Amino acid sequence: NHYGPPQVPSVSQPITAEYPNLTMSVTRDVAVPLRGQTVNYTIQVTNAGPATATYARINSHLNAWLQFQSATAPTITQAGGGGSSSPAGWDDDGANPCCNDANNVACAFGQSNGTLWWDVRDLKAGGIWQTTVTVTFNPPLGAACLPTNILLDVTAGYDCPTNVVGWTFDSLACTDE
Repeated sequence: NHYGPPQVPSVSQPITAEYPNLTMSVTRDVAVPLRGQTVNYTIQVTNAGPATATYARINSHLNAWLQFQSATAPTITQAGGGGSSSPAGWDDDGANPCCNDANNVACAFGQSNGTLWWDVRDLKAGGIWQTTVTVTFNPPLGAACLPTNILLDVTAGYDCPTNVVGWTFDSLACTDE
């Protein structure tokens, strides 16, 4: 007969955490645009990490010289398929993102000096998210053009969602990465 707590052998085992690793590339179809010229920027985000990015946010800041025209519907290419992405949304003040209708007609068309954003769900290791953003290069008349004036600043990160309208998350959405 045994009385007291069960005897469990002591086992020490290292725990290896795996995380997504989002890398980005941005290319444009015009090396040095002229005032009023249309420029297409292709944004590609790859999950180079060993784990799925259950929820990711991709941001693309348009400076005052880049006037938004359109963004293609994002595509996700990954083994086994799956994953999803919102269409582009627009945020011009850092506090109140608006729209993410298919054409961004409601608030982003013709805007500059703001941020386009996309919410991405389940980008697997090795998966690639891609879209093309079309802008008009619109510097002030007589302004000296610096290489930084034609760059599209893109960031991507993964985390727990706070408010993603219309998406359903399972109980492990923020812990299974």
